[in-house]
Amino acid sequence: MKTLPDGRIQVEAGDTLSGIYGSNWQKASGYTGDPTKLAVGTVLPAKSANSIGGGLTGGTTTKELPVTPTDKLTAFRNVLSSVTQKYNQEANAAGMSTTMKTLGAENAPMSGRSLANIVNFVKGQKTGVKDIYKTTIDSMNDARTQADKALQMAISTGAITQQDDTTLANMAEATGYSLDLLKGVREAKKKDVTKTEDQKKEEEKQKKTEADQQKRDDAFEKFAKDMADKVYNDKAPKFTREEARNRINAYFPEYDGNVIYDLVPDKK
Repeated sequence: MKTLPDGRIQVEAGDTLSGIYGSNWQKASGYTGDPTKLAVGTVLPAKSANSIGGGLTGGTTTKELPVTPTDKLTAFRNVLSSVTQKYNQEANAAGMSTTMKTLGAENAPMSGRSLANIVNFVKGQKTGVKDIYKTTIDSMNDARTQADKALQMAISTGAITQQDDTTLANMAEATGYSLDLLKGVREAKKKDVTKTEDQKKEEEKQKKTEADQQKRDDAFEKFAKDMADKVYNDKAPKFTREEARNRINAYFPEYDGNVIYDLVPDKK
């Protein structure tokens, strides 16, 4: 017979119900068909935890086994599985992370207060625990690596500035960094973002000022030439150079109206 992972039994060639369950095979198996026609591959219920059927000689004697505590290896496997699942959930929930070097915390400990208890528990376990422990720790480290990468991206893009304290707490748990440290990074990044935005506004303002000034310069130059044309060529309305200068100063007080003397020869 073959025992499946969940404890159920899969019939193999040569198996009999009495050989599997003992004399109480009908009640133990719940099988209602012809026991002599038991098909290979049939899946039957798990055997009782405190009995074994058939014995070593294939007889029908039921041997009672002493009641034993829960298998420690199984219990340990369950504990590690639970911790691994918790880490993966937290890493996904946080959605972000960063490298320890970026945060200046290269010696930060691995997150998870229950890890110390697990390590102590491992020391007293039997063969097989080492492999289970290594697989679980590798999974936890992978989850943290992913969280670190996500946080790194959040910091570099400025997305961390939009995260509230609850999200930061999840990020801290997933990456192993303190909540205060991540809060400090968030505030520092906010200042950088604000500074960058202020710089952009100032640059835009400067560009607008320069554009406006160029328009004003062009308007002054055109007006001055027009005044000079009216003085020099006697175009109506005719102006003297003094009158042209005064009009220039009236419309463009920030410029020097005496430019008319440069534009109109002295003979006028």
